[in-house]
Amino acid sequence: MSIIDLVGYVAGLSTAGSLVPQIFRILRTTRSADQLSIAFLVIQGVAIGLWLVYGLRFGQAQAFQYAQIAAIGPVLILVCLTVRFGNRSSRDAALGITVILGLPLASQVTELPTAQVGWVAVTATTTALVPQVLRLRSVSNSNEISGCFVAIFAARLSLWFIYGVSMGNTFLWAAQVVTAPALLYLAILVARRRRATRHQSLPPPPIRSRVGAVPK
Repeated sequence: MSIIDLVGYVAGLSTAGSLVPQIFRILRTTRSADQLSIAFLVIQGVAIGLWLVYGLRFGQAQAFQYAQIAAIGPVLILVCLTVRFGNRSSRDAALGITVILGLPLASQVTELPTAQVGWVAVTATTTALVPQVLRLRSVSNSNEISGCFVAIFAARLSLWFIYGVSMGNTFLWAAQVVTAPALLYLAILVARRRRATRHQSLPPPPIRSRVGAVPK
């Protein structure tokens, strides 16, 4: 196994594993998914499916294809959790899952040109985080967003960038470059919300009386 293949497999693990900390945070800690954008999950799922179609047509290595297949599961689980623990209807989840599975399948069945599949996959990848950023801006804290999710997502972008450059795949590495600013802004937003929440939760400092002060 070459170094590039190893990078591809690690990038694949980070793709499949980036959403797992978010699943555990909802189930074990917050029991809430109000701060998680279902639009982010749907667009992310569509991007993963389209990258799978693109990889199959373009003849990408198995690491790339396995990564997309493994990443679909956590996305579908999180879509369901946003209904179970968030203010979403089951109809939203059904529609989201249909879009996630249906759009990539439609692109394969209709034999959409590979270049167009690549462009749509890049567009979905680069815009997926936008709804999540907007969702987080509309709330006062970020306790429901896993810091590990943000960190692994960043590692995932870096690894796929290296893999895309090494394989000479412009679509792949360009998607990671364009996505990076949105992820950086999301990380800053999460950190600021956490810090503000931590300051608000601190007890007020004790009031010290002056020694020798004469009470009125």
